[in-house]
Amino acid sequence: MTLPDVPELVRADRRRQVLTVSVATVLVVLVGWWGATLLAGGTPLNLGVPPFYANWRDGAWGPDAGDGGGPWWPAVAVVAAAAVAVPLWWVGACARLRWGWVLAGSWAWSVAWATALAATDGPARVAEPLLEDRFEYLPLARDLEAPGAFVDTFVERIATFPTHVRGHPPGAVLAFWGLDGLLPSDRSLTLGLLALAATAAPAALLAVSSLAGAPAARRAAPFVGLAPAAVWTATSADALFAAVMAWAVALAAMALAATGWGALALALGSGLAAGAAMTLSWGAPALLGALAAVCVLAGLRRRWRELAAVALGSLVAPLWLAAAGFDWAGGLRAVREQYLLGVGAERPGWYFAVANLAAVAVAVGPAALAGLSTLRDRHLWWPVGGALAGVAVADLSGMSKGEVERIWLPLVPWVVVATASLRGRRWRSGWAAATMALAVLLQWLLRTPW
Repeated sequence: MTLPDVPELVRADRRRQVLTVSVATVLVVLVGWWGATLLAGGTPLNLGVPPFYANWRDGAWGPDAGDGGGPWWPAVAVVAAAAVAVPLWWVGACARLRWGWVLAGSWAWSVAWATALAATDGPARVAEPLLEDRFEYLPLARDLEAPGAFVDTFVERIATFPTHVRGHPPGAVLAFWGLDGLLPSDRSLTLGLLALAATAAPAALLAVSSLAGAPAARRAAPFVGLAPAAVWTATSADALFAAVMAWAVALAAMALAATGWGALALALGSGLAAGAAMTLSWGAPALLGALAAVCVLAGLRRRWRELAAVALGSLVAPLWLAAAGFDWAGGLRAVREQYLLGVGAERPGWYFAVANLAAVAVAVGPAALAGLSTLRDRHLWWPVGGALAGVAVADLSGMSKGEVERIWLPLVPWVVVATASLRGRRWRSGWAAATMALAVLLQWLLRTPW
């Protein structure tokens, strides 16, 4: 069901949207105050700025605020230009440009926005988090001489690996090993990762178009890729994982709109992407909530062949790792043990059950929250509802205590597409401006490790 442009209904929805965002803002502030109080009392949250894994900046953008070095004013200029151009031009352009240009533009805006935000601390800051050897995958991947032996002995050696490597299946390191072979310099690898991560935006639009129609996708187009989550996109490997999962959902949705062998090929591609996601993140079953919802929809439509193709495709990558010697059950036990040996055991679950939701609410941004409050399109509720169910599962699992602004990036696009319920060009422009302003504010105030 799509809301007709009846003035009374539109005004009522706009009041609900403003009220929803206002209440969410108050709740986020209260969660932050609660976290600060707990920190002052000695509770080990391991957060610098609850509910975020960050520290307050001691100054403005630039070399004094970060350690990226190099010219940073061009990035600030790009951020300022984008913050003006999106509300004044891109919002309207999404309604009139050819569909291919809308898809390409959503990708380009995503790349430019995330990169410019990160580069406000200096150009080197864009790549630096991925190269830092204390936590990340790339340094280990560059030292990897025998991928087969790495997979076979992963569980036995898990305690010796960097923090993020320990928290993921070996496919994450193998992905960086393969990308580093194709893009051997730091700059080319960083640009390649940014380009791949940004494909989550057009993937989300393709899914929306297939499920709810092109008009809904065009209304959501100005917002995908521009949510405040962009602050963590350019400098986090999880953005790459998010793109893989986004394409798993998009291909499944496109399969429902197709027929014959084309539908089967799309469904198989969805399964292959979902299986690859399983090798990248232990949280993939929850983070692929939108895919699960689309598969339920396929079952209701009796698309059994497509469902079978998704299921078969999803087995390929996990079985390949198992054939290489990876013990999935042992790996799951080992990662849980490692988690409980670290901050997972110290962080209080009762606080993070709430703080996680506050962090992800900020990451998706005010426009998405406003859109959620008035989303009536039952077709669009499938991916949106699946993503929200994934949030609930991940939150209740006890394996996500903090840092979800990064870890839950794969869920963000499927909440942001709820912006399709925002009606009126000027109204969407206002929400786009508010969303981008929040991203700028986060980048200005917080110093994050990603």
